[in-house]
Amino acid sequence: MGDGAALGLVAAGHPVTADAAAAMLGAGGNAWDAAVAAGFAATAAEPLYTSLAGGGFLLATGPGRAPVLFDFFTAVPGLGRVRPVAPPVAVPIAFGAATQTFHVGPGSVAVPGLLPGLLEVHGLLGSLPLAQVVRPAIEAAGLGQSAAPMVRVVSLLAPVMARSSTGAALYLRDGRPLGVNDHFHNPRQAAVLAEFKKQLNRDRSKVTVSGFTQLGLVEMTRKRTRESLAHMLCEPCPTCEGKGQIKTARSVCYDILREILREARQFNPKEFRIVAAPAVIEMLLDEESQHLAGLSDFIGKPISLKAEPFASPEQYDIVLL
Repeated sequence: MGDGAALGLVAAGHPVTADAAAAMLGAGGNAWDAAVAAGFAATAAEPLYTSLAGGGFLLATGPGRAPVLFDFFTAVPGLGRVRPVAPPVAVPIAFGAATQTFHVGPGSVAVPGLLPGLLEVHGLLGSLPLAQVVRPAIEAAGLGQSAAPMVRVVSLLAPVMARSSTGAALYLRDGRPLGVNDHFHNPRQAAVLAEFKKQLNRDRSKVTVSGFTQLGLVEMTRKRTRESLAHMLCEPCPTCEGKGQIKTARSVCYDILREILREARQFNPKEFRIVAAPAVIEMLLDEESQHLAGLSDFIGKPISLKAEPFASPEQYDIVLL
């Protein structure tokens, strides 16, 4: 960062992750741009710790800002599923003197939350263009990296990775875990990130990612950038004022009666006169006549009626005489 630039501190588990965050700060972005860039970059640099198919949390706070927790942890797998799933397989992993049993298989795969979570944080708090924030992750995924920083965790999780051909192709070489001289590259992840960036660049509309459907599809909404054809060719209805519905005559009657009661508490006229649409006056003379008479007795004032052909059946006037 140059002279006069805001100072920032980044802590991460991998140089690629830290560099992505620092790049956002150096470009004038805020802490949320840096956090989101680091989150994306970590999926390429630290794939056994996090991935686009994972989840997480982010606590956003700062001077003058109330703390907000973004919860985009993975959803419980199997909810709503009808077809049976093969039971998970227990795979014990030795962490030195301690052994932890992992349960792997299709039944352990949860609904991802990281991608919609990072995009939600950026959409609400970020300041830099999303394509710029994702760029370090795309570059890291496209080039790959030395396997040296992940050798230890790969050796620990090799029995899990070896259970699928995809995992074995990524993390094993000739049946052995990745070594310090090996190169790690996940071309499928690079292609996904690159396609995602391309689509965002092509679409000028603001995009919000809501999550993954049960079929594993990303659910997105787009902000309209111009008026719809209906708005350009039409105008609001003069009766309902574009709401698409109007109050019933009975509802208008009740509005009138409540307003007369409020007026009677503030003023002391000799008489109240209701001027309303014919349908409303007819309702007051017929089905609501008892309520009208009861209100007149309660306030101790006569209430007269007058029908007027208002443009809207909801319109009325209360005249104090």
